[in-house]
Amino acid sequence: EYYLTSHVLLILTPILLAFTIFGTTFLVKLVQIYKKELVQLGIIGVVLYIATDYVWQLWPYLSDMVLHTVSNIFALSYHTEVSDPQILTVADFKVQVGEACSGLESLFMFSALYGLIGHFEWKNIKHKVYLLTFIPLAIGLYLVNILRVYLIVLIGVEWSPDLAIKLFHTYLGMVFFVIYF
Repeated sequence: EYYLTSHVLLILTPILLAFTIFGTTFLVKLVQIYKKELVQLGIIGVVLYIATDYVWQLWPYLSDMVLHTVSNIFALSYHTEVSDPQILTVADFKVQVGEACSGLESLFMFSALYGLIGHFEWKNIKHKVYLLTFIPLAIGLYLVNILRVYLIVLIGVEWSPDLAIKLFHTYLGMVFFVIYF
């Protein structure tokens, strides 16, 4: 019940804002001009929404890979320990490598944006290059996520756990994603 209500409100909010800001006449004309594109975006949105549920089931595997990769890197110069549930301890700094650390959100957002660019620019791009570069770029993004988690833990170990968790955990991923994309 709350799940459905929250989704309906999330969908209605920008629609109602658009009517408030732009007015009915402008929006009706906009829909008439861009009907084909809006239908395409609607279909893409539904597909992405459905795909999100399936893709999100991968987070434990990706998170576990991040946990062990970062742990092995830190083991070169610090005392590290891995314990359940996905807890990484480096020196005296302890952190759980959970859903947000899996990199799945970035990979999904990257895939969606990459797909949208391909869809709308198909006539203007080199198809072979576009198709062949997706996997290496996705792997690169995942490596950037491992670097992000490593830096967050390093900041927590060397400077301030509060700074690492409260500031860098929240914003470092967004900054790295924008730079990488």
